[in-house]
Amino acid sequence: MQLHLRRIILFFLVICFLCLRSTSANACVILPRPTVLDEYERADVVIIARVVSIEKTKERDSMHLNVRSATMVVQRVFKGNVKVQDAISFQQGNGIDCLFTFDENDIGTEYLLYLNPPEEASDLWYVG
Repeated sequence: MQLHLRRIILFFLVICFLCLRSTSANACVILPRPTVLDEYERADVVIIARVVSIEKTKERDSMHLNVRSATMVVQRVFKGNVKVQDAISFQQGNGIDCLFTFDENDIGTEYLLYLNPPEEASDLWYVG
């Protein structure tokens, strides 16, 4: 009986220790996906674009896969104030911030994008 009680107390202490040592974590929350029509209406720009280049970071940055940004060239415009052959630079995400992550394997890949332009003309766009 006493051995059983010791095991319960030890188990309880281990759980308490783990709970007290836990740190906060960041995560991207994926909400239910809106319909295509809802996304189209919400977006200011809807395009098909092809990744043409990846800009690497100068310093090692494993959180962003050592990528600073990706440049895409517009192939087709469905909505918005962009033109075919416009080049747009996109910010690299890290998965936690709910932004899309790019790597060198994406070069040549086309994406259908529902976008809102950045607030400042000098800012990078993002795929979220």
